[in-house]
Amino acid sequence: TAEGKQVPVGNGGVCERYWWTQTLEELTVHVDVPAGTRGKDLTVTTTASTIAVALRGRATPLLEGDLDERIRAGETLWTLEGGRALIIHLEKADERWWRTVVKGDAEIDATKVDSTRDVSSYDAETQATIRKIMWEQRQGGAAGGGGGGDG
Repeated sequence: TAEGKQVPVGNGGVCERYWWTQTLEELTVHVDVPAGTRGKDLTVTTTASTIAVALRGRATPLLEGDLDERIRAGETLWTLEGGRALIIHLEKADERWWRTVVKGDAEIDATKVDSTRDVSSYDAETQATIRKIMWEQRQGGAAGGGGGGDG
């Protein structure tokens, strides 16, 4: 973008050390690791506001820093795929779009994420409210005017 931010792909982005995607509820972070890496070689540590990924025998962390927003650290899950990719699932503390995973890394333009959400993903009470509002909007529009115009 003109501001030097990435257009989101999968509602996420690509950074020097990782790439990531997101929904309103969670983030998925993909970190490349040396071929043949085993789960016991990795240490993934998260708090509500930080992340650290260490590889045994390596002085510098694969990933470390302050998170852009807060997470539910107790819900963090990670898997190692094919001994080459570490996949970390982070559950967001608040449903909002993140600009980056680690502060200071490349950011996406969070205004360009696909924020559509299927009505069925909401709880029953919220679904009923959404359907009521949609019905009222259709009724107002069908009546020819429905107010709300700016002039």
